[in-house]
Amino acid sequence: GLRITRTIETLTTGFQVENNPEYLSYKAAFPQEYLDHTLAVMGDLLRPRLAEWEFREVRSLVKHDVQERKANHRENVLDQVRHTAYGGVGLGRSPLCPEYNVNELYPEDLAEYILGNVI
Repeated sequence: GLRITRTIETLTTGFQVENNPEYLSYKAAFPQEYLDHTLAVMGDLLRPRLAEWEFREVRSLVKHDVQERKANHRENVLDQVRHTAYGGVGLGRSPLCPEYNVNELYPEDLAEYILGNVI
């Protein structure tokens, strides 16, 4: 959250995050003497502390995003085209959580996913 943002602003002269279906990219420009501190902060980004209360808030946001996506005809068509093109696996899956799964999101599950697929 805010602590990490402030720390990044203090340590780096430039920081960018790019999120695509294929990858997640972090880029930082910083003086060499801040290398250890900057890598520690970036490690916190990749291995976040996941509190249950944060998930309660996020679940309602995810539900809202899923409902908005369902109402957007263009996005639905693009989802179906991608699903068909990739055979429903990998990039063929919807970028959003299935609606039936929203209440099944728990910190342990996300931590396991991050450790197994991101790091």
